Amino acid sequence: MAKVTKMRKVGALVVGSALLLTTMIPASISSVAASEAINVSIDTTAERAAISPYIYGGNWEFNNAKLTAKRFGGNRITGYNWENNFSNAGSDWQQSSDAYMLTSNKIPEEKWSEPGVVITDFQDKNLAAGEPYSLVTLQAAGYVAADANGTVTEDEVAPSNRWKEVKFKKDAPLSLTPDTTDNYVYMDELVNFLVNKYGSASTATGIKGYALDNEPALWPSTHPRIHPEKPTCVELVDKNINLAKAVKGVDPSAETFGLVAYGFAEYNDFQSATDWADLKGDYTWFLDYYLDSMKKASTEAGTRLVDALDLHWYPEAKGGGQRICFGEDPTNILCNKARLQAARTLWDPTYKEDSWIAQYCSFGLPLIPKVQESIAKYNPGTKLAFTEYSYGADNHITGGIAEADVLGVFGKYGVYLATVWGGGSYTAAGVNMYTNYDGNGSKYGDTKVKAETSDVENTSVYASVDSKDDSKLHVILINKNYDSPMTVNFGISGDKQYTSGRVWSFDRSSANITEKDTIDAISGNKLTYTIPALTVCHIVLDSSNPAILYGDANKDGTVDAIDYAFFKKILLNPDSNYDKACDLNLDNAVDAVDFGILKQYLLAKIQSLPYKTITENKPPVAAFTVSPKEAFTGDNINFDATASTDPDGNVHIYSWDFGDGTEGSGANIIHKYKAPGTYTIKLTAIDEKGLSNSVTDTVTITSATGDNADVNFEDGELNGFTTNDSTTTKLSVTSDKAFQGNKSLKWEAVGSKDGKVDAEINSSVPVLKPGQSMTFRIWIPEGAPIKSIQPYVMPHNPDWTASEWNSSWKSYDMIKKGDWNEFTVTLPLTSDVNLTQCQFGIQVETSAEGNFTMYVDSIDW
Repeated sequence: MAKVTKMRKVGALVVGSALLLTTMIPASISSVAASEAINVSIDTTAERAAISPYIYGGNWEFNNAKLTAKRFGGNRITGYNWENNFSNAGSDWQQSSDAYMLTSNKIPEEKWSEPGVVITDFQDKNLAAGEPYSLVTLQAAGYVAADANGTVTEDEVAPSNRWKEVKFKKDAPLSLTPDTTDNYVYMDELVNFLVNKYGSASTATGIKGYALDNEPALWPSTHPRIHPEKPTCVELVDKNINLAKAVKGVDPSAETFGLVAYGFAEYNDFQSATDWADLKGDYTWFLDYYLDSMKKASTEAGTRLVDALDLHWYPEAKGGGQRICFGEDPTNILCNKARLQAARTLWDPTYKEDSWIAQYCSFGLPLIPKVQESIAKYNPGTKLAFTEYSYGADNHITGGIAEADVLGVFGKYGVYLATVWGGGSYTAAGVNMYTNYDGNGSKYGDTKVKAETSDVENTSVYASVDSKDDSKLHVILINKNYDSPMTVNFGISGDKQYTSGRVWSFDRSSANITEKDTIDAISGNKLTYTIPALTVCHIVLDSSNPAILYGDANKDGTVDAIDYAFFKKILLNPDSNYDKACDLNLDNAVDAVDFGILKQYLLAKIQSLPYKTITENKPPVAAFTVSPKEAFTGDNINFDATASTDPDGNVHIYSWDFGDGTEGSGANIIHKYKAPGTYTIKLTAIDEKGLSNSVTDTVTITSATGDNADVNFEDGELNGFTTNDSTTTKLSVTSDKAFQGNKSLKWEAVGSKDGKVDAEINSSVPVLKPGQSMTFRIWIPEGAPIKSIQPYVMPHNPDWTASEWNSSWKSYDMIKKGDWNEFTVTLPLTSDVNLTQCQFGIQVETSAEGNFTMYVDSIDW
């Protein structure tokens, strides 16, 4: 509680003043050793524009993220039949038509026959969660599942009795109880059904938008039983026109999301569509043709047919030889650093990422400005949406930073709607930094203002105000530097004087957002703030309190000798009320120390007020041991940093660089080296204020002469491996091949059309802890009837009523043939530790009949 301390002895003042000169530093000077200061400029009157509230969305609920939009979409939905609620997985899972959408959403079996129950369940949950925008995907590929009878074979490709034909317009009275005995499923009837249940899009409860199917250029690969032929540009545009007309005919207020392209190859030439060369003309890319075609059709129809251009964006950027999303290894330092920069490809013309897009298709980058140029030229007024995107590492600090950075970009550059694909603890933190930063529903502002940083490589900054109350300025400040805190000098222009600030942040120690020390030392809209390495901050600056002239005890607008005399009266009066202008060291008390500060200021020994009395923060002292210091490849090496100390607090973060391009965290950690050599390990210990200290040591690794992996076959045993088809599949130990050592598991399999074979180990105890990884080594032959391969780790409870599926999937064309392949599966940090048993193994999808042999060796964790 703030208080006024009565001065009883002059001697106390003298002593306090003497001590003052040795214990104080200006509030504007950080005690954190940092690199050269970065300048951030904010102008609250410039570049003001509304931020769409719908950019903070997801494709499903995850990790208590506060979402503002939700999408019902993805590969599964292309084959979803709203009349019977069955769907088809396509190539994602054995071309299976089944009840997956019902079971995965835990819809009671007695409701399965209700028309559209999967969608109504989706919408009911969105409304209950207070999510204002629901986007529902409609079907346009041509056919949807007629049954739930499992795999659809090549002989049953549509049209066949395994499918119902999709028609966009019924041309007959629309029914709320669709006829499931005919051969057709109608899209306008579905929209009508939803409007009848929830109201039109213009109402608070209505479905707001409809997507015109999903990733059409990929239909031949994702849904070869529905649409085996490559779609043409003309076909796609025709389908979009007619499906959009069907939607608008039922609910003119609904928004339509068109194209729904999977990635850059679809933006560019519609995945090398057969008719693109004849249509290209003067268009730069397919997006131009699509937008122009929809504009012309809209003019002819007398109404806008596509409200939003819907793109999917999974960055192709790489680092450390690995793409930043899809099977990424969160211990790969260079990949993580590439992820931290990847958002710049969306907006920064000076940045060139390591990707095939940047190398060969730079005309389309930076992405958002280039797409907006196409919109402005060919179909002005079209909104931009990203209904699938992911920057990977959902449970790693770099994933959280990337998510926060991307959301800032979306708000700054006018994206209308975005729904992240995936989700984890850090991705949720990135979302909540905008939608629920204090845990009480507080949000980032709805109007963006100009904000720039002098160092876009190490920092990102975004700023906003609330259109209904602009007394507060919201600033998202991000430190992307892996090692160093950043001292940031803010200069703010505008019509408000900010007098105080509060700060919330998350960092690599935890995805939990916590409040930090307040900001009091703001003078003339200038302040300095030090942000630790790999940290995201939400700073809220407040102008609602009047500006304080520190030292002006008599409130005459100046600080002079009169205030010195007035100050004495305040201290001698025990009934004086607390006056912040007299609290010159910002400790919530007015006492002799503050009087001494004023004296030093009037004597010109102190140049500015306030001065903050603090104890200078001292860095931690990093220390660790390595055991053993000489080891073989694949050995477990223990790193122990518990000897690290902090003289004035606790070590907050233990960050490891193992010298082989990988990283780790924690006071105790185990690491394995894959290659021989002498490695320098660096431990960085970081305290709660961002100060750090590093120490190094070395370890010498020699090539193992045998196989010391957690699962190896040197003893000739199967080590618990079994198979789902022991009648045709044979598992044995052989010396034919080995990843290391002399022996491996020989897996002789028999393929079938749209079949599946697996090899697995069942453990009665947990194998991995949350955050740990398992690496599989698999030799895969040439010319095998293999469609995909998927090593997995599945913790579960004893009766299998609860389980978690974690896998690393690759199609056959993505893997090395006639060679060993490594797959890494990481258990999320959020994995349920109450799942006390585990199954792990390898699943292989086969494409045709035929025998083939694989080898498995050296499974490590």
